[in-house]
Amino acid sequence: MLGFNKYIIPFQHEDYRLEFNVAGLDTIKYNNNSFKAKAAAAIDQAISQTAQSSPAANPISPDINSYLVLRGAILTSNEAPGERVLYQLGQTCNFNLCVDFSGNRYIYFGNFSKYTITAIALRIRKLLQILPSAWKAPPFASSTASQQNSKGMLL
Repeated sequence: MLGFNKYIIPFQHEDYRLEFNVAGLDTIKYNNNSFKAKAAAAIDQAISQTAQSSPAANPISPDINSYLVLRGAILTSNEAPGERVLYQLGQTCNFNLCVDFSGNRYIYFGNFSKYTITAIALRIRKLLQILPSAWKAPPFASSTASQQNSKGMLL
């Protein structure tokens, strides 16, 4: 692991001598016959050492939770596949997914106190571009599903 949490895998052919010392980087010395096996093992080790067990959660302060409750919404659990997809659509623009108390309406909430007005407007515009394209019916959808979609129902 190097600075800025960058993981590297240094390789050195057995027949070559390097002018600088890379032994401290756990250099993998290989020959033409052993490269594939040693590279695969090194990549597996790098993945196991750098993989995160769960995605980093977006921390929400108790004040924001209180605000959402006063506005009639709560954060979604994102456990259901549909909610997870909706969350991921908004997450690209730093929005959190909320649901109203009835459970029938989703709300995107963005806490942009550290952003400029221009950056906030850009994020809102991008979210408004992302969402309609996500609701288009797939080409294999039946005509009934397309009719339901034209009436305002989400697929």
